[in-house]
Amino acid sequence: MMSLGFFPIPPTVRKLFSSLTLASVPTSGLRGVGPEGLGAGLRGRGGAAVLRRSRIALGGGLSGGSGVGRSLSARRRCWGGGVRLRLRVGRAGVVADMEQTNTGIQKNLEQEIINYRFKTSFFDIFVLAFFRFSGLLLGYAVLRLRHWWVIAVTTLVSSAFLIVKVILSELLSKGAFGYLLPIVSFVLAWLETWFLDFKVLPQEAEEERWYLAAQAAVARGPLLFSGALSEGQFYSPPESFAGSDNESDDEIVGKKSFSAQEREYVLQGKEAMAVVDQILAQEENWKFEKNNEYGDTVYTIEIPFHGKTFILKTFLPCPAELVYQEVILQPERMVLWNKTVTACQILQRVEDNTLISYDVSSGAAGGVVSPRDFVNVRRIERRRDRYLSAGIATTHCAKPPTHKYVRGENGPGGFIVLKSASNPRVCTFIWILNTDLKGRLPRYLIHQSLAATMFEFAFHLRQRIGELGARA
Repeated sequence: MMSLGFFPIPPTVRKLFSSLTLASVPTSGLRGVGPEGLGAGLRGRGGAAVLRRSRIALGGGLSGGSGVGRSLSARRRCWGGGVRLRLRVGRAGVVADMEQTNTGIQKNLEQEIINYRFKTSFFDIFVLAFFRFSGLLLGYAVLRLRHWWVIAVTTLVSSAFLIVKVILSELLSKGAFGYLLPIVSFVLAWLETWFLDFKVLPQEAEEERWYLAAQAAVARGPLLFSGALSEGQFYSPPESFAGSDNESDDEIVGKKSFSAQEREYVLQGKEAMAVVDQILAQEENWKFEKNNEYGDTVYTIEIPFHGKTFILKTFLPCPAELVYQEVILQPERMVLWNKTVTACQILQRVEDNTLISYDVSSGAAGGVVSPRDFVNVRRIERRRDRYLSAGIATTHCAKPPTHKYVRGENGPGGFIVLKSASNPRVCTFIWILNTDLKGRLPRYLIHQSLAATMFEFAFHLRQRIGELGARA
């Protein structure tokens, strides 16, 4: 039986208290609270597993007043730990006050509780903290509300009481500690309010918006041309597709016997593609970072569970099919013209639209960032108005981590080639990059090197297009 100094707490309530401590935050799946920390904590375990855990967290942390869900969101748990801290501060104040005299614990309890006086007792501050803790626990842990009214009411009551307590009390007779406890309680109450209103609730609302958008994208079904790319068409001009007009991806996959690992690869690719679709749909939320003299522009966007994502957007004076073949269909040939990559190898073709690749990036930032290697699952799709290649980090037995390179991990990202509705001889190229380079590198240096790498890639791609145009 746990107690708060002198009041026992039933095991059921104790369990709820424990669920709100910082120690209860699952570090394996939600390492860090900020976007970067979440990205680092969730990447590297396979795209499908990551997104499934994301959905579980959303189901628990965003269920509102229904109470439906399996767990609280990471930020809400962190905030709950702070709420419990304030309760302990109130308890510590009462205990410290009783220890200042030598009359014994029983006599002090009688003085604080039975012979309670508003002007001299600390016990009411503990009762106030317990009232606030219980209200917030009920509202945001049990009912899982997503509105600020509960904390607004409790903060108003707490603030009014503490202000009156400081003005009318005789606590100064107990020394500086007499005023320190009410002031600390007042500050902690407003810190809890600020964190919930500006950090927890807005972040959960943003994550819910992304989750619902992803669900809607899945419900819409694929926007592919009928059929799927045949294996041979990964290297041939992309004018046609194999398969009948009525075949779906699932039907095509069902025609071949897949292992559990291969099915996981296919699922990872599809879920990475869903995230890429949502990033493209959120273009109005892209944040401008920088551009260059060629008109290439780099944007960023914060993605729940994956962190900061870089987006390169550039205009190319060539047909979309040409970029599709050079960048998407023939990734292993990219080393011939792309100086930002030193190696690219296809490890496995899982099915017509899914493959596993191994890539080695060249160093960046003048050699400060050493070369990294990556193992990614890629999904390729061809649609009426665009070509897409989406990928995410995965593992493969053919390329385990080695001491030669630092193994980086990519979040959802890929290449998109948008066709022009008015001019088939031009297109728009988009590169979405979400990566964890690992190692102890300053964040600002990583961000600078990624933007520079994207500009360099666009330069080499433009050169490649010029060479192909000259040959034609």
